[in-house]
Amino acid sequence: MYAFVARVFGQAADIFYRRRMLGGAVPRQGPTVIVSNHPNGLIDPVLIMRIARRTVRFLAKAPMFGMPVIGRLTKWVRALPVYRAQDGHDTSANADMFRAVYAALADGDCICLFPEGVSHNEPALQPLKTGAARMALGAEAAADRPLGVQIVPVGLYYRDKSAFHSEVAIRIGEPIVLDDGWRARHAEDPRAAARSLTEAIDEAIRRITVNLDAWDDLPVLELAARIWHDERDPVERLRAMADAQRTFLTTRPRRIEALRNRLLAFGDDLEALGLTPEALDRPVGDGRRARYVLRNLVAAVLGLPVALIGAVAYFAPYQLIRLLVRLIDPEEDIIATAKVLAAVLFFVPWHIALVTATALCIGPGTAFVASVGLPLCALYTHHFIEGRIAALRRARMAWTLLRGQGREASAALRAEREALRVELDALAAEYG
Repeated sequence: MYAFVARVFGQAADIFYRRRMLGGAVPRQGPTVIVSNHPNGLIDPVLIMRIARRTVRFLAKAPMFGMPVIGRLTKWVRALPVYRAQDGHDTSANADMFRAVYAALADGDCICLFPEGVSHNEPALQPLKTGAARMALGAEAAADRPLGVQIVPVGLYYRDKSAFHSEVAIRIGEPIVLDDGWRARHAEDPRAAARSLTEAIDEAIRRITVNLDAWDDLPVLELAARIWHDERDPVERLRAMADAQRTFLTTRPRRIEALRNRLLAFGDDLEALGLTPEALDRPVGDGRRARYVLRNLVAAVLGLPVALIGAVAYFAPYQLIRLLVRLIDPEEDIIATAKVLAAVLFFVPWHIALVTATALCIGPGTAFVASVGLPLCALYTHHFIEGRIAALRRARMAWTLLRGQGREASAALRAEREALRVELDALAAEYG
């Protein structure tokens, strides 16, 4: 059942998010403990199942095993229950869980846990529990031979957790290998060794995640990352800038506050004109405008029938999901979980009903085409709407750049953008 759950919900998550890998890999064999930040409910383990390329056993809080649907899924993937005092459980029951983890690692399995202890919507990594360290070190101590357990950090960054087809970036860090040194430290003082290893895990996860002091910092840093270019991936650039901001706020607070205010003003001016930092360099000639208009007219005329088919075919389950999420009103960190679970529960039966009705009313040949074509039409509907909105936005930008007043404003904004880039370059040089 593990493979079935991983495939079905993994594909659902891949449809909901645009997944981008930033490097690294989970070892394909050998005792492995995956540790990750936990910003997005049950979506986080689904993505880890998707990228691990091996069977992963998760640790899950005990109440999940009694939930409808979710409880069944946790049992199918052979998750191990964790008994927490805040859930009203006797934590002494965790002795069996630790023994099960030790046995799994001794057999060369891969386990995963989220050492923050809870899914959350905070902008930074929360304080880690020592469980991951104690499990890995305990497995080494309980074995009759060195296991060489590898602790693999995974960083998850969601651009907009609750938005369909937004982006999730995933970075797998370098593993922490439990060698003779760690085993000796554990033999001498298990608690001290667990604390030290937890600190190492914390540092490893922070190196591959974006950690902010407040969510209000995100749009400012994203704008700065678009202005200041280097060869790193945009998410890596954003992570580095967030780390640098935290450092400079303690050493150069006035300079950083002044830069933040300039970035906010620059962003407000761009938004007022309907521009982006990149659009300031975009030439707008007659030929380019004509090609752009023609291309979008053709896309609108040819794409509208396909988009309408997808919208009409799945209108009912789409509205049901929206209604369900509105009624449940879940916390921010589990909105995507609710949407993906509802999509699997509603869309799949609805699709089967559509195909069956088509086979009975028209014929099996048409039903086969519908079974493949209708989901593709539904996916294209979202693409079509996004494309038309983007076209209108670009048309507004082009109009702004063509007007005399708009040309003057864009020239002033280009000068400010370059001044901001010089300041960011100077800070980058100081930060190293």
